[in-house]
Amino acid sequence: MAQRAEIWQCPACASRMDVAGLGFYAEITCSGCGHKDYVHTLLANFRLEGVLGVGGMSIVLRGRDVVLNRPVAIKLLNETYRNQPERIARFENECSMMAKVRHENVVSVYSAGWAKDQFYIAMELLEGRNLETLVTKKQPLNPLRAIEIITQVVKGLEAAHHAGMLHRDMKPGNVIITDNGIPKVLDFGLAQGKTEEEDAEEVIWATPFYVAPETLQRGSEDARTDIYSVGMTLRYLLTGIDSLPGKPASVSSLLDAKFHLKPFAQVMPKVHESLCDLVDHMTAYEPANRHENYADLLAELKEVHEALTFEQQERLSPVNRLNRLRNRALTIAGIAVASAASFFLAYYAATPSPVRVPVPELSAGAFAETPSKNEASALIQAINKERWEQVLKHADKLSASSCEPTLAAWGLLHGACAAYLSGSPKERVDALLLAYRQALLAKYHHPAAQDVRRQLQIADIALDSQSALSQLTDSRVAGMVYCLTARRQLDENQIEDAKNSVALAKEAFMQAAEEPYSTSMLKLLEVLESKHAAVFSSSLFGEAADSMAQHDFANAMARFTERLNNTPDNAEEIKVLIEVCECGAVLHDTLARLMGDDYVPGMTANMFCETNRSKKYVAKLREQEFCALLHLFRRDYAAAFKADPYAQKTDSNEPFAVMMRDWKTRLAPYMNE
Repeated sequence: MAQRAEIWQCPACASRMDVAGLGFYAEITCSGCGHKDYVHTLLANFRLEGVLGVGGMSIVLRGRDVVLNRPVAIKLLNETYRNQPERIARFENECSMMAKVRHENVVSVYSAGWAKDQFYIAMELLEGRNLETLVTKKQPLNPLRAIEIITQVVKGLEAAHHAGMLHRDMKPGNVIITDNGIPKVLDFGLAQGKTEEEDAEEVIWATPFYVAPETLQRGSEDARTDIYSVGMTLRYLLTGIDSLPGKPASVSSLLDAKFHLKPFAQVMPKVHESLCDLVDHMTAYEPANRHENYADLLAELKEVHEALTFEQQERLSPVNRLNRLRNRALTIAGIAVASAASFFLAYYAATPSPVRVPVPELSAGAFAETPSKNEASALIQAINKERWEQVLKHADKLSASSCEPTLAAWGLLHGACAAYLSGSPKERVDALLLAYRQALLAKYHHPAAQDVRRQLQIADIALDSQSALSQLTDSRVAGMVYCLTARRQLDENQIEDAKNSVALAKEAFMQAAEEPYSTSMLKLLEVLESKHAAVFSSSLFGEAADSMAQHDFANAMARFTERLNNTPDNAEEIKVLIEVCECGAVLHDTLARLMGDDYVPGMTANMFCETNRSKKYVAKLREQEFCALLHLFRRDYAAAFKADPYAQKTDSNEPFAVMMRDWKTRLAPYMNE
């Protein structure tokens, strides 16, 4: 049967084109005038907004659920496979298995269905960075942080395994670290049921470095197959290297390279022995030599985490530091250095806490002389005097200097933060941050700066993962990290998160207000807040609307009120919505009392009616009143006033009728927005 034509008309020149054969969110170019546009941008109840990624078998689109008003990721088979029944069947099987998994470390499936003869999966849209971009060869992860991430990944895979799934393409690119620091496993596109027989013609799509030997040999696969890939992922997190020696190009050479994989202790001789054993155990060539199941793996991960934590505490404990610094002080020549060491020894001896010790003031005088040592001192002095051009000048010089690494990093972090707060171009801030990270990678650092260096290393991790912020004991460093985090969040249009980061930066700097430069940073923060005041204010309305839709009426009213006080735009609409929220608080309590567990905060009018018909909670008239309010909570004004049971009774004196007439009049200017 011939495909039915679907005509698209160019909005620029009115030329007509048949777009029936094109997939969802397909870009077209008008043959008449060259105008570019996208077609098939509505899939079921999802509005498609862009392409997130393209894989070997599927394409993932960014979308928005127009009913629930939430962002989603939509997964479809690509053009090559969307008409192949066996691929569609595998795709549907993937969806049915993923829907069984409910775990914080696995991407959630919202719904699935057919549209325009294509099967789709609507999933949780994850905002964050994948592990592949988080790690580089020059900057692998801290071992403790790597173990924490892998532990959560393993917990997610264990939950999927209990639902009957193997991942079969486990790699850093398939793990997203969300903005709140939670790892989530995604892309089960190669997943299969544990009882499904492997197709003999199946192409091995998995990434060669991470794929298990038995997959390459088309052998039997089980949980140990994914454990191998997770082990290679851990290896990558610790080294930043994702290629095998010789860069094998064939299956046989790849198998040989995996068979002769070097023991991890030879690759990373300074890493804790238990961690080396773990990596080797997970990446053993033969499945029988790996962990038998996820429970065994989680037990060993816990042991390694405890060993690394103990090692870190031992390294940072006052007694051990005291002994190391005393021995070091005896070998250091020069009165200035000896004096600095004596100060630190006295400081550590009096410190009661074995781990969370305050970071002392860092002074250039504590370091051995170098030709460019004074650049860091000059930079901090310039901050104290609020001479920002001088700050940036010294920071630029510092990035190319041979200054002692810890001192250089300390100054460069100041420089990057000051550059951002004072309005320097993004490229300059990025360059200073890159120099800062390069300084942290340098091996030599003065013993008098061990605590400072440790804080700076944690700060580096915290810039990518907010979970590390709890380990920052120096409010000066924390303040700078929050500032630079706010910059990234503003770049990514995460306005409310950026606003919170600015508030936290201000709080951190206020805690260190006795330091002159902290006072200066506070002044610069005021400049930043002033510059972005309009952006921060506009986000309040969106946050308030989201809270109202989720029936969090107290927060919604607070945000609407704050917006009303800051910005006069839409003032009458906001006043009405505050009144709507006041009614909503009463309705919330009423529904919770009547419906019990059947009431779900955030439920739509359709959800309420479906439940209501079966439970007979309220009379028909009251049901319509509730539905009208539920539409208003989502700012669907047309649907709300259509659902009003008194819409045709313009002379009714019922309180609800009077209230709805008043709101309809006041909201009239906003009905078409």
